Amino acid sequence: MQAERVLSLILLSLMTRIVQSKPGSQDPVLTLHPDWPQIYTGESITLRCERQGDTSSWVRWFKRNNDVPPTYRSLHQSSENTYTIYYTTVAHSGSYYCCVFRYCSASVKLTVSALPRATLTVEPKWRPLYTGETVTLKCGVDSLSNWKYVWYKDKPQTAGHNVTGDRYNITAAAESDQGQYWCEGRLEGRNVTSQRSASITLTVKALPRATLTVEPKWRLRYTGETVSLKCGVDSLSNWTYFWYRDQIQMAVSQTAGHNVAGDRYSITAAAESDQGQYWCEGRLEGRNVTSQRSASITLTVKGE
Repeated sequence: MQAERVLSLILLSLMTRIVQSKPGSQDPVLTLHPDWPQIYTGESITLRCERQGDTSSWVRWFKRNNDVPPTYRSLHQSSENTYTIYYTTVAHSGSYYCCVFRYCSASVKLTVSALPRATLTVEPKWRPLYTGETVTLKCGVDSLSNWKYVWYKDKPQTAGHNVTGDRYNITAAAESDQGQYWCEGRLEGRNVTSQRSASITLTVKALPRATLTVEPKWRLRYTGETVSLKCGVDSLSNWTYFWYRDQIQMAVSQTAGHNVAGDRYSITAAAESDQGQYWCEGRLEGRNVTSQRSASITLTVKGE
């Protein structure tokens, strides 16, 4: 008990000197190596205590925790002028001092942060994607600019598309590109890897085929009758429809007696000149996506 009391008094005396001391020529100088602006858990950090003209004295190491009020803890004592933390944790955060005899250094603050999590976004945010479309995944960690990014798909293996900086580009999506994607950041020159991002699932579908129907469903029509062709692709509502007749290259235009409105192409007074083969296709507004053309329907118009 007496020995513990003496040790406590010595520690209290040293702490008082640390708090009250002013920098002087005999005070040791404490530095961090490496002196990164941000230290992450798992990194190694070395504190170096140097006193001018003195290389053989015993060095005492102390830490002031970030408590309120602050608490002090004696860490180590040795003839070495370095103190290394080989695997830092958040609990190592605090202010550090070194003392040689009755002289103590100014404090050096060490802040250890948990590994950040990468953030993954996708542009554009279409769901689903169709074959041939372009999509870009973007990975970010934090404000530090020297992160390199590694990309993963489905299994823990690096994906093999064009990777430039923080972006992963798929320039012509194929069904084989669909799956779950993750990313992580790695700090250049340091053994630091961020936590992996949340996953994003890409769904890539083959181009849908347009469906063409006719109303009414008479096989034979007579001049003067009304007929309506209807085109549909899928559940997406923003398709624009294009109509073709006889030759695939010849689009059907809106003329007298022919009305194109939305997904319908109406002939209000059929003539023999209207007979022939008809096709349609859909194009997604705002996207470079054109459906497969529909099967054809043949209109036969007979004069009375």
